[in-house]
Amino acid sequence: MYRSSKVSEQLAKDVKDTYEMMTEALEDLLASRNDQDLIEDALKLPLPQAYKALLEPLRFDYMSMKREGSTTYNHKYKDLAQQNQTMPATKMVRLAQELADLSRAVPCENTNATFIRVDKERVDMMKVLICGAEGTPYAHGCFEFDLFCDNNYPNGPPKMNLTTTGKGAIRFNPNLYACGKVCLSLLGTWQGKSTENWDAKISTILQVLMSTQAIIMSEEVYFNEPGFE
Repeated sequence: MYRSSKVSEQLAKDVKDTYEMMTEALEDLLASRNDQDLIEDALKLPLPQAYKALLEPLRFDYMSMKREGSTTYNHKYKDLAQQNQTMPATKMVRLAQELADLSRAVPCENTNATFIRVDKERVDMMKVLICGAEGTPYAHGCFEFDLFCDNNYPNGPPKMNLTTTGKGAIRFNPNLYACGKVCLSLLGTWQGKSTENWDAKISTILQVLMSTQAIIMSEEVYFNEPGFE
């Protein structure tokens, strides 16, 4: 059991190191061309292609979420992060796999897009910007969420909180509260069918983000109202 844990920890480290090496190589390649040249070339394209050319490289990255000149995180779940300092190997391996997928899988279209930032020191702490899809009341809007995976992950779902609430004054949706609560069966914050609940074997952060955009921030928001039936 101890040996298996050590192997898993090493695998997680190797996956993360490989991803960072590939990201650095890609950044060096992009930097070899003048940014202005890239912008000018992209702006010659139709909007859908131009949007993708300019923003696709920005859809996933690492950053520091600590407040400038402070050791405190600018994040909804900073206290929970403090309680989950040492991450289990199972959590590290799973996050390494999922982050690699997220960097390629999140949409980046002018009709809908999602951008993710992961803390440099805490890969279990993320900020997500979900852009409303075309044809919905949320189109052209950008909504920021704080996401955190505690040490029960992936046996339990991540924590997710909406920060775009006008400082707690605005409720955009029956499932998006002014306090930031996100009601979604995948998150365990809403009662759904057994097939809609979190399953450690198949459920992912990507699934949570896509469900938030497609199911919660949908065209017919009225049907999300709990008393609709």
